[in-house]
Amino acid sequence: MFRRHLLFTAVLAASFPGISAGQSDSEFYSTPKTVPEFWRAARFEIRTGNFERAAERVKALLDANPADRALFDLVDSPGEGGMAQFLRLRNVPRWNADDKLDKAAKKSVEDLITRVAKAVEKELGDEKRIRRYAMALAVSPARGSNEEAAFALKELRRTGKAVTPVLAAMLNEKPPDDVRTGILNAIPLLGEDTVPGFVAYLAGADFTAQGDLIAALRQRTDYRSLPLNAATDQVPTLWYIWGNPKTPETLRLKAREAISESVLKDPSIGGDPESKTAHGQLATFARKFLDGTSNLPTLAGDARDEPAHAVWIWDGEKLTETTLSRSAAVEYYGLRYARWSLELQPDFVKAQKVYFALAIESVAQRGGGGKPLSAVAPDLYAALMTAPYEMLTDLLEDALQDRKTAVALAATRALGERVEGRGAPQRAGTPAGSATGERAQRPALLVRALDYPDARVQFAAAEALLRIPGPPSHGRTDQIVKILAAALAADPAEGVKPKVVIGDPDSTRADGLATLLQRVGYDVEIVSTGRQLMRRVQLKADVDLVLIDRHLSDPMLPDLLAQLRADRRGRSVPAMVLASPDGITPVNLFTALARLATVAAVEDLPGNPYFNFYPTKEEAANTSRPPEALLAMIAGRHTAQVRRLREVVAAAGFGLSEELDARINYLSLQTFPAGTLATSARKLLTQEQLLIRQLLPAQVLREAGDGPVEALKGRLRADDLPTVAEAEKIVALMRLTNRYESAIVVDRLTAFQKTWDAFWNPDEPRLPQSVPVRHPEIEAKVGRVARPFANVRVIPAVFTEAGFKTELARLTDAKTPPVSAAEKKAYAKAALTWLHKMASGEVSGYRVADAEAAVRQSLQSDDLAPLAIDILARLPSREAQQDLANLATAGTRPAPIRTQAADALLKHVHAFGKFVTGPQTDALITAIDAADDVELRSKLLALQGVLRTDSKATGDRLRKYAPKVIEGKVDAPPPKEEPKDKPEEKKE
Repeated sequence: MFRRHLLFTAVLAASFPGISAGQSDSEFYSTPKTVPEFWRAARFEIRTGNFERAAERVKALLDANPADRALFDLVDSPGEGGMAQFLRLRNVPRWNADDKLDKAAKKSVEDLITRVAKAVEKELGDEKRIRRYAMALAVSPARGSNEEAAFALKELRRTGKAVTPVLAAMLNEKPPDDVRTGILNAIPLLGEDTVPGFVAYLAGADFTAQGDLIAALRQRTDYRSLPLNAATDQVPTLWYIWGNPKTPETLRLKAREAISESVLKDPSIGGDPESKTAHGQLATFARKFLDGTSNLPTLAGDARDEPAHAVWIWDGEKLTETTLSRSAAVEYYGLRYARWSLELQPDFVKAQKVYFALAIESVAQRGGGGKPLSAVAPDLYAALMTAPYEMLTDLLEDALQDRKTAVALAATRALGERVEGRGAPQRAGTPAGSATGERAQRPALLVRALDYPDARVQFAAAEALLRIPGPPSHGRTDQIVKILAAALAADPAEGVKPKVVIGDPDSTRADGLATLLQRVGYDVEIVSTGRQLMRRVQLKADVDLVLIDRHLSDPMLPDLLAQLRADRRGRSVPAMVLASPDGITPVNLFTALARLATVAAVEDLPGNPYFNFYPTKEEAANTSRPPEALLAMIAGRHTAQVRRLREVVAAAGFGLSEELDARINYLSLQTFPAGTLATSARKLLTQEQLLIRQLLPAQVLREAGDGPVEALKGRLRADDLPTVAEAEKIVALMRLTNRYESAIVVDRLTAFQKTWDAFWNPDEPRLPQSVPVRHPEIEAKVGRVARPFANVRVIPAVFTEAGFKTELARLTDAKTPPVSAAEKKAYAKAALTWLHKMASGEVSGYRVADAEAAVRQSLQSDDLAPLAIDILARLPSREAQQDLANLATAGTRPAPIRTQAADALLKHVHAFGKFVTGPQTDALITAIDAADDVELRSKLLALQGVLRTDSKATGDRLRKYAPKVIEGKVDAPPPKEEPKDKPEEKKE
C-alpha cells in the first residue's frame, strides 16, 4: 500500500511540473495571499502527496473569489500547462480519508475547473481583445511586423468561433484596406467552427464584402467539404447571390465559379430547366429539409428534440449564434431557402408548396398538433385560405401520397372551409369540355382523404364533403356517417385516461404488462385473441394504442397486422408488438414482491382482518383509538403481512435469504399510509430506515450520509437479469399473486389500486426502476413481420416506464400527436351537429340510423344530450324510445334535459308506436310525484295519459282533488286588516 502511494505521488508530480527544483520548499509554508500563490501552493502539496492540505489550498483559492482575469493568467502563463493543469486535478482519486471532506474537496475541484473554463472563455471572447488582434493582422510599416501578425493570427485561432461576430462587424464597418486585407487573409486559416458565421454573414453582406468573402472561403483547404454540413454549406447562399437580379455581373461570375468548384459541375450544363435557375435550386434545397434528406447532421438529443444545433443569424448589424432543436433547425434552413426562392420568383409554385408544407409541419410540431391553423398561426392560415385552388389540391395530393398528416389536415380543412365542390366527384351531366368536366377526370381528393390513416384527416374530409351544397355525388355516404359515429363514440367521459388494448394469450404476462401501463397513465383492457382485439377496436373509437404480444393467435401476427391496417378505425391506431420469448417473461423480483405485498395489504389474514388505516396525519391524530391500541394493530398487521409474504415466496420456490427477508419487511411497511406510521408507529419508521440502508448499494450508501429516507427509496439495489431457474420462480410467484389478487373483495379494489400506485409515485418512488429485457434475435424476427405495416413498432417484452415513453414518442408523429381529450370532445360535438342536420333534412342523402348506437351513447353527456334527443325522436327505433324513457326518469340528470326527453318520447310514441316496457312505464309514473319542476311534471303526466290510463285511475285522481269550503263557499282570502292607530271616522 505504501509503495502504491509513492508511485501515485510520483505520477502526480510528473503531471504538475511547474515547480522548479531550485525553489525552496520553505516558501510554500507561508500563507498564500495572491491567486498565483494559492495555486502554486496547491500544486506543491500535490507533489508532496499531502492531498488534504492541497484541498485546503484549492478551497482557499475559491474563497478568495479571484477575478476572471487572474484565473485566465494562470492558464495563459507560458510553461504552466494551460487548461490541462486544472483538468488533471480530477485524477486524484481521494483527497481526504473522511468521506464528507473528500466529497467537499471534489466539489471544490469541479467548481475551480468550471470557474477557470468560464474565465478563459470570457477573456478569449472579449471583443476589445479580438479587435486588437484583428488590427494587428495588417502588415504595414505603420501597424507592425509579420511576427506580430503571426502572433495575432495564433491568438484568433485560439479564440475559436467567438472571432466570427467581431470580424464580420469589422468588415461591415468598412475598415482601412490593410486591415480588411489582413482579416480576409486570416479567414482561410481560421478553424472550421468559424465558417458557419461567415456563411450566415455572406447572404446579408454588401456586394463588395460578398465578393471578398467568396474569394476568402474558396482559399480554405476544406472548401469542397463545406457543403456536407448545413451550417457550413455555402452553395445555397451562392445560388441566392447568383440569382439576385441586383447582383453585379462580376459578382455573379464569382458566385457561379464558386458553385462549380463546390459541386464539381457547371450549373448551366445538363439537367431540367428548373435546375439551371437559382430559384429552382433553392426550392430543391428547401425540399430536402422537408423530406428529411438534408445535410443537417444527426446529433445527440435529436431523438428528444433538444436544442443541439448551432445556427448563426445576421440581422444586418451583428452576427449572433443560437442553439435550436432539430425540428427548429429544419424549419430555419428549409424556410430560409424557400423564402429566397420566392424572393427571386414569387409565383414559383414549387417553392410555394415547399414553404407551405414546411411551415405547417413546423407549427404542428411546436405544439399546434391537430389545432386549426386559424388559432395557432393566423398569418399562415390567411396565406393558405387565399391560395389558388390548384395550389391547395397539389398540396393535398402530395401530402396524401407522402403521408404528411399535418399538411393533409390543413389542406383538407382549407378546402372544406372554402366549400370547394371541385374537390368531390362532379355530378352527372357536367359538360365534358368545361373546366369542371376536366377536373372530374382527376381522382376526387376529398374522397381519397376519407381513406387516409388518420382520424383527424378523415373527419376533416367528411366535413368538407358535407359542406358541399346539393345531394351527395361521391358515393361514400355510409362511410361518412360511420366516421361521424366513430367521432361521437370516442367522446371521453370526464377524467377518463387514454385507452390501451393488450392482446396476449397468457393472462399472467398480460397482467404484468397492464400494471406497468397503468403506472404510465393508461386505462388498460386485455384480450386473449386477435379476433377479440379486432372486435374491440371496431366496437368503439376510444382506443389510443394496441400492444400485441407476438404469441397472439386467431389470427396470427402477420394476418392480424394486415387486418388492423385495413380496418377503417384500426388503420390510425398506433401499434406496438412485444418481442417476448416463449413462455412468460417475468418482471423483476422486486416488482413481483411489491405486487404480492399490495395484495396482502387488502386481504383478511389469520388473526388480522383487513383494516383501512388512516391515510393522513390529521386523520391518524384525530382518531379516538388509544395510541397503544393503534400501535398494536399496526404492528400486528405488519407481522401478519410479512408472514403471508414469506409463505407465498417459499411456495414459489425461493429460499429466505437475508436480502429477500429485508425486501419483504420493507415492502410490507410501504403498504401503510405514511401519516399513520409517522403519528402512531414511529418504531416502525426506525425499522424502515434500517431496512433501506441495508438494501442500498454500497456506493449510494456512502453518498447518502444523513440524507432524507424518501430520497433513497428509488435508489435501492435493483435486480440483475434473472437466470433461467430464477425466472421460473418469479413466474411461479406471479401466478400465485394473480390467484390471490382475483379473490380481492370488490369494495377493497380502490384501496388496492391506491396502494399499488403509491409504489410508483414519480415524485417519491418506493422501488428501483426495472431493467429492460431484450432478445435481439426475436426482435429481428418480429421486425421482419411488422416492417411492411405503417405505424407499428417492435419493443422488448420487458421495458421500463421511461423506455416505453421513448418508444411511444418514436412511434407517434410529433407533428400529429394523439388526439387529446379536448379534441375528442370537439369532434364529438361537431359530429352530432352534422348528424342532427341529416336527421332534420338540412343535409340530405345520408342514413342517420347507421349512427344510432353512437347517438344513443351521447345521451349520457349533458352537453350532447339536447341534440341527441332531437335526433332520436326522429328515428323509428325501439332502443331509441326506451333510452328516451330511461333519460326522462333519471333523477340525477338536469330537469331541462329530462323535460326534453319526455317531450321527445311523447312524439316518438305517437309517430312510431309504443316500445317502452312495463317497468319503464311504472318508473315514469313513479317519477311524477318526485318531480319538482312544473314543466317536467306536466310532460310526465302527459306520458302517463298516453302510455297508461283508465277510468279507475282518473276517478282516483278526481277523488284526491278536494278543495276546502266553508258554508258552501270556497275559501276566500282573509280581509285586509285596518291599522289599529287609524283615527275613527267622524259620524254624521
